[in-house]
Amino acid sequence: NIESNEDKTIDFALIDKVCKYFEVGFDYFLDEKQVNKVEKNDGGVVGSNFGTINNFPENILEQIKSLINDNKNKQNRIKELENEIIEIQKICEKYNLWHHVDGAWGGPLVFSSKSIQDELSVVDSVTFDFHKLLGGTLTKALFITKKENLLSQSNSCAGTQYIFHEDEDSFFDTGTKAIQCGRKVDALSLWMTWKFLGTEGFKSYVDNLMVLRLEALKLIKKYNFKSLHKPEYLNICFQVPVPNNLTELNINDFQKRLRRQLMRDGRVYVNYSSTENEGVFVRLVLSHLRLNSEVLEDIFKIINETAEKLNNESSTINKKPNNSITSVRV
Repeated sequence: NIESNEDKTIDFALIDKVCKYFEVGFDYFLDEKQVNKVEKNDGGVVGSNFGTINNFPENILEQIKSLINDNKNKQNRIKELENEIIEIQKICEKYNLWHHVDGAWGGPLVFSSKSIQDELSVVDSVTFDFHKLLGGTLTKALFITKKENLLSQSNSCAGTQYIFHEDEDSFFDTGTKAIQCGRKVDALSLWMTWKFLGTEGFKSYVDNLMVLRLEALKLIKKYNFKSLHKPEYLNICFQVPVPNNLTELNINDFQKRLRRQLMRDGRVYVNYSSTENEGVFVRLVLSHLRLNSEVLEDIFKIINETAEKLNNESSTINKKPNNSITSVRV
């Protein structure tokens, strides 16, 4: 039985194990038809399934995906995010699904938008990595849930009586609530950073980066680079056109050569990435407490200068005289 308890909610971790054991997909458990036998690889019958075991519609996953895809082209990404969270929450509530939001990278938007705070308050759990955008030391990964006692139930295990005790002071034994056990001090630097910058400090930082995101688009246009998207957050993806003297290179090869030269010069460290449709591109991530308009302008200026440098070097090489002796038979 894949139902986890008396209230008939579905244990998806157990479903995953069952699917792997019987070598069937999740759709198997959403099928309306009756299957009388479930066989192992060797042909032995190990169990039976007598009809439907839950009330999920067959296209439940497609419904969730379509909600996201339908919103892809909306102008206001923040409002779009809120709509997605609310609409997905409606489906989760209807079918008793756990709604988790991965905010490991994008979570700091809660400091910038009160409405996102309100939307996230309805979901079951959220992840939030302070060691990413907010610059905390490793590791500051948070898992936040409004389900009381869930962390204790998930992380408690047998054999810990020698350090954790069921007495009037057990409330202070927070090691039973975290996967790190007794390493509660991991949270100290987070607390100190928050005390130093304050909630308003975090908000100002995120707000500033969101403004710089728009400035980056203007700089892409200024230097005639090719923007590959309208950034929803702080990942800025663009391509630098192949210069005139390097036409033997395709767009993908040039992005890699440009990035390699930037790294060798030691002036700007920026990564590249690729997609099947767009190929290779520069992937600039805006994430530093001291990043401002002047620094951003310098970054794009250096990228452009480096592209021109590669073009000029190629031009010089191509113009070198050929001093080799060629014999001609008359």
